Amino acid sequence: MFVKNANKINKDLMFPCKSNKLKKFLIEKKGLQYVARLYDEKDEKYIWCFMRSEELAKALVEWKENKDKNNLAMK
Repeated sequence: MFVKNANKINKDLMFPCKSNKLKKFLIEKKGLQYVARLYDEKDEKYIWCFMRSEELAKALVEWKENKDKNNLAMK
């Protein structure tokens, strides 16, 4: 599912991701899909938006634990 009007979705339902490494981890290692991609003109970066879910929450915990231990799942 890809959302065309991501700006109209309740922001509490979306997880914005500006990190290429985190995005790659979520997509390639965890099999998650982003539902929208926005361009932030202020930062000149893309933002990938993932729907919040239990699976995403677990993946973010795993990412944080690996990152804190300097043992990133994606290099």
